[in-house]
Amino acid sequence: MTRLSFTKLSRYETCPLSYKLHYLDRLKSEPGVPLLFGSAVHAVLEGLVLEHMREERVGALSGDRAAELWQEAWTKSGMSGLDVFREGLDLVHRFVREQGILEHHDVLAVEKEFRLTIGGFQVIGYLDRVDRVDDETVEVIDYKTNRQLFTREETDASLQMSLYHLAAQELWPWAKKVRLTFWMLRHGLRQTTERSAEDIEGTRRYVDTLGTTIAKAREFPARLNSNCIYCDHRQHCPAYADALQGKREFICEDTGDLEAVAKEREEVARLAKVLYARKGELEGVLKTALKEHDELVLGGVRYTMFK
Repeated sequence: MTRLSFTKLSRYETCPLSYKLHYLDRLKSEPGVPLLFGSAVHAVLEGLVLEHMREERVGALSGDRAAELWQEAWTKSGMSGLDVFREGLDLVHRFVREQGILEHHDVLAVEKEFRLTIGGFQVIGYLDRVDRVDDETVEVIDYKTNRQLFTREETDASLQMSLYHLAAQELWPWAKKVRLTFWMLRHGLRQTTERSAEDIEGTRRYVDTLGTTIAKAREFPARLNSNCIYCDHRQHCPAYADALQGKREFICEDTGDLEAVAKEREEVARLAKVLYARKGELEGVLKTALKEHDELVLGGVRYTMFK
């Protein structure tokens, strides 16, 4: 039986070429700071809650212990920079405050593995945390270190959360209701959603269809989008290199031809997303440098930080 995961499905959805480079060509990739940071924060929260469960505590989590675990996770991660260290420390302390009182018996699982059979595929994954809400309800909690909140539409349509619903149903069949929560750690918010029986049936069919599409794929086109700057294989992507140079495949020569106008407009829009994201990435580097200098003069342009 072919194995899938949300990560595999999501990578193919986002960009077939990225999927090919990662899973078929098996190119080595170096995780960026966002991924390293997120993994380190997850390790701290996992450790905090697990210790709470094992010692059968009732009460608040320990801020001092959170700091110790962050130092350990930071050392293992290979990250550097005081700003990033402080950001993570603030984040785990904030989590402790927001969690408040936690009764150990209310936590059903931490980093729980699941295996779902969908069509001819086995979908494997892990649940960050699952809490018992009441005798009929469980809550699946997924920690996120995203800088941007999800829209309501994104939350309600999340394939990740739909798979988590299926997993919770199989692992805790007594639960008549499954609450699905993205805990947005940077924002101090919990974005919650639910799934209907119709939603879940649609998810099963979609995963089976997408899995079959991936298995049969022979061509893996690049799909330019604003997330290209985070792709661990962008240096091996000709489409991304061309986008940064502003290269276009199609230019409308007759503005009276609306089909041609629309075609060029969509191509320009895709390029604009990539270039705007790249601009933001470069600005981030300059802002970091400006924290150590009052101003920078580079290439004849003066950069300063507004206060």
